[in-house]
Amino acid sequence: MYGVIIERMRVEKGWEDMKKIDVLNNLPRDKEHWEYEKVIEYTKEHPDALDEYHKRIPKYYNRAHGIMSDDDLDITIYGHEIAEVA
Repeated sequence: MYGVIIERMRVEKGWEDMKKIDVLNNLPRDKEHWEYEKVIEYTKEHPDALDEYHKRIPKYYNRAHGIMSDDDLDITIYGHEIAEVA
């Protein structure tokens, strides 16, 4: 969700020349879990940001290695393929 918020903040505030990490590092950090509060506050003010994030989720998971098959997922989690159950 941070990616969506930071990209939007860069455009809204005219910070397009800043890197995302610089925008994140310049946000006020007044509490221990300030990140959660910032996401909640932003999504309350801009509910469409959550929709945008949900549309981007597949891209985030596909970015590194593509989609895992069920067998690959079984091997990653259990160390071997799982036979069909029930």
